Amino acid sequence: MANVWTQFKELLPSKLQYTGQVTTVHADGTSTVTLLGGSTVRVIGDLVSSGNHVLIEGDRILMEVPNLTSYEQAVG
Repeated sequence: MANVWTQFKELLPSKLQYTGQVTTVHADGTSTVTLLGGSTVRVIGDLVSSGNHVLIEGDRILMEVPNLTSYEQAVG
């Protein structure tokens, strides 16, 4: 029987995933994306046009995602 912790870790993504809005598409194949917290990152990928939302894994755009309303709630 496999270790439960090992099975759980296999469910998690191997790289960090986050979402944001494309603000600039650059000619070198990269894009600048504004994350939900307001910071910006430059990632590899230029197929999603400016103004659309994307899912990022590591340093690459994986896909375009729908623009859904998000909420942030502090617990404490």
